[in-house]
Amino acid sequence: RIEPPAGLADRIIDSIHYQERVLAFKKATLFSFTFLFSLIALLPVFNMLNADISSSGFLYFFSLIFSDFPTVVKYWQSFSWVILETLPAISLTVFLAVVIIFLQSLINVIKNVIYIVRPVR
Repeated sequence: RIEPPAGLADRIIDSIHYQERVLAFKKATLFSFTFLFSLIALLPVFNMLNADISSSGFLYFFSLIFSDFPTVVKYWQSFSWVILETLPAISLTVFLAVVIIFLQSLINVIKNVIYIVRPVR
């Protein structure tokens, strides 16, 4: 009967842990770049959304909720259509997509960095 060398199981487990850490480092690097690019993209996308909201008149109609609520309630169907028509949907969608990518990248960077620095059991 052939016996495995002493410590073979420990070396295999150590090799697996090493490969897992290398993979976590690669993921952390990739998500770090995604995080940085989305962070850089946030400002121009926010400025685009701000300009589109200002030019569409959305804020003027939306402020009616606070200034003339009884009239808004009375004509709620027409008011709803006006709000939907003046909402800058494309700019809002792009902004929300960049924010979601930013947050998801941040979460993945944190998870992978924690995995890299945690002690091996």
